[in-house]
Amino acid sequence: MAKYIKSLSIDTFRGIKNLELQDFGDVNIFTGGNNCGKTSVLELILSIQNPFLLWTWDWISRRAPLEKYSNMCFYEQLNNLFDVDAEHKRIKYSYQLNNKENCNVEIAQEVDTATLTEDEIMKIDPRAGMRILDLDDTKKIREYPVKKMKLQFKKNHNIVSERSIYDFQRMNDRYEDYGDNLEISNISYIYPEEHLLHDCFLGNVFEEPEMYQELLEILKSFDEDIISINATVDKITKNPVYKFLSAKHKTAIPLNMYGDGMKKVLRLIENMCGSKNGVMIIDEFETGIHTSGMERIFGWLVKTCKKLNIQLFLCSHSIEAIEKLIKSTSDMDIDMKLYTLYREDGENLVRSMDAREAVKFYNEMGLELR
Repeated sequence: MAKYIKSLSIDTFRGIKNLELQDFGDVNIFTGGNNCGKTSVLELILSIQNPFLLWTWDWISRRAPLEKYSNMCFYEQLNNLFDVDAEHKRIKYSYQLNNKENCNVEIAQEVDTATLTEDEIMKIDPRAGMRILDLDDTKKIREYPVKKMKLQFKKNHNIVSERSIYDFQRMNDRYEDYGDNLEISNISYIYPEEHLLHDCFLGNVFEEPEMYQELLEILKSFDEDIISINATVDKITKNPVYKFLSAKHKTAIPLNMYGDGMKKVLRLIENMCGSKNGVMIIDEFETGIHTSGMERIFGWLVKTCKKLNIQLFLCSHSIEAIEKLIKSTSDMDIDMKLYTLYREDGENLVRSMDAREAVKFYNEMGLELR
């Protein structure tokens, strides 16, 4: 398996301060108690694709699968990325990719007030303008006090760009030019709820016969009589609708007739195809998968990522899931690391070990993994 990301050093992000994560392996598992920073670490790893684009932090701050349920505006969501108790608001960290020098990232935040006219507000965000402005037919120019957040992006201490966000904004320019600045071309992130909230798109899987056959084999963990997957297009949404032919049924069965485990597997293989020769991140990797099927599915996950040259980053609260993951890969030549995050006297600390050795110590000597 490839090792694209070697290390991550976090000076400050959300509630994390001064955390060093070194010597990442092929497969990297983060565990620890609640609010110890596991998801924040995964989000920073995702940001490495391009930390100097506002779009990157927009996506992270919105927690994409939950975006439709959020009542927070863009301004508030971005504000939550910074340490609420810090006097000077910063996101500051560094990372090292293989065969590259250390890259230092700093995003400085300054909040001020501004006064904008109706025309200026409408130019920044027309939808917000129609909602908040007191519009009438008069020609009088009115001004409105607003909060303004200025973000300054620095790479290796040099300013890359500056952006301003206002507290009334409900949308962002999602069409920023990535140019040639992507550090890693293929990084995917799977949230715990994603297989429930988003439709799958298996076009890449259907174009690769080997991947399609592997998918059918692993789906037999849920229905041993599955024969094939058919795709049609919904007449209204124009999205693909997947149905499964099974020897035990007289007609094709839609995906929503099966349980969460099958939906999770489809999400996994979709992201694996999109992460080829890159990085795949899975938050709470055991979500949706019954314990009886964990060992087979986890083994398939790691084996396929090895074949596709994908570096894996995972997190979990479940010792059982971690054990089953490690057991499923016992015969594979995999460099697997376990990072236990915890807080002590207000500090963020980490214990890193070879994952197989850590589980051995846990079983034989009662070492606390979480």
